[in-house]
Amino acid sequence: MVEDEGVDSACRPIAVDLDMLLLPGNVHEAAGMVSVQLGLTIEEAIEVLRVRARRYGLDMADLGERVITGEIRFAPRR
Repeated sequence: MVEDEGVDSACRPIAVDLDMLLLPGNVHEAAGMVSVQLGLTIEEAIEVLRVRARRYGLDMADLGERVITGEIRFAPRR
């Protein structure tokens, strides 16, 4: 048996959050904006968006659009 001694990291399987892949494109754009506004990772920003959407009864696409247009902004807590 021959072992592969130098498997390139690009060839290794990666863990993917399928829920994140199924989000509309504007949610990903909004998550990038929230990430910058709050200093979070993209994954954390998406969770912030999910919580906000549930709290206000919005779907993620609608919330994403409101973030992109500047109607909704996020500011760090002081």
